[in-house]
Amino acid sequence: MDLAITTLKFNLMALEDLYLPEHPGSTFRGAFGRSLREISCSFDDKKCKGCNLKDNCPYSLFFNPFLTEKDKLKTSKRFRNKLRPFIFNTDNNYKKQYSSGEELTFKIRIFGYMKQFIPYVIESWKKLQQIGLGSGRSNFLLKNIWSENDLKGKKTKIFDYKDTEIKNINNTIYIDDIKKEESYFNYKVTLLFKTPTLIKVNGKYIKNNLEFSLLMRTLFRRLSTMAAFYGEEMSIYFNDYLNKAEKIKLLYKDLEWNDWYRYSDKQNKKIEMQGFTGAVSYEGEIADFLPYLIYAQYLNLGKNTVFGQGNFELLNY
Repeated sequence: MDLAITTLKFNLMALEDLYLPEHPGSTFRGAFGRSLREISCSFDDKKCKGCNLKDNCPYSLFFNPFLTEKDKLKTSKRFRNKLRPFIFNTDNNYKKQYSSGEELTFKIRIFGYMKQFIPYVIESWKKLQQIGLGSGRSNFLLKNIWSENDLKGKKTKIFDYKDTEIKNINNTIYIDDIKKEESYFNYKVTLLFKTPTLIKVNGKYIKNNLEFSLLMRTLFRRLSTMAAFYGEEMSIYFNDYLNKAEKIKLLYKDLEWNDWYRYSDKQNKKIEMQGFTGAVSYEGEIADFLPYLIYAQYLNLGKNTVFGQGNFELLNY
């Protein structure tokens, strides 16, 4: 099994006062979608579902990916559409207002074969300089973009505003990059959830008691589904892992529940958002799970991951 993950780090500079909400991932996602549609779609009045070009259209493939017959055979019947092949990687350190000259950064992670559309992603953000960003459609400068691979310590600049050329370099992450080293045989591990995380089990949201088995069940479901859609199917025995996960103890928890609203331009209304942030620690024979935990840091967990929710960091492993 393998699923390529390509990380692009965007550095922007405000050219006037720029306003962002508390959790700006939805703002970034909405702006990206509008601009990508403008440069990809020739039909203003058509929906993706009825378009004959949807199978090769970057906008459709990123924002409205449809299940093929092959996809339906590979995945659970609970999916009516494919999961979107990207996420915004944000944290809780954004300001609500950026003055002219101040800079902000975010990352977009692109999954599997969708990395072939990276030039469209970059061109959409170049075009957004003409449209504006945030509640006031504020002007900004796209200073540069970097392709990053944290696992190998690689970082390459692929775009700079002084040079219009986009360099065809990507430092893609694969799960095979993560080797089972002796240092992984650790009996304690901590997860720090940086952005609100929404996990639903048996019809109820997890608010303050994230058992390791529930964490791994959520993780395996997301990883296996994304791999089936955009990479290669996983060939591991989930039940064996989940039985082992039952023996891992929840050692410490400090989770806080968050409620807020995001505004949807498409629906023209406020939408309620929820999720927990904070830290959890586990103790037990964790070594077999560590490669998947390390890798899942680049996927995010739970619902609304496209907006940057479910962003976590693995500590002390």
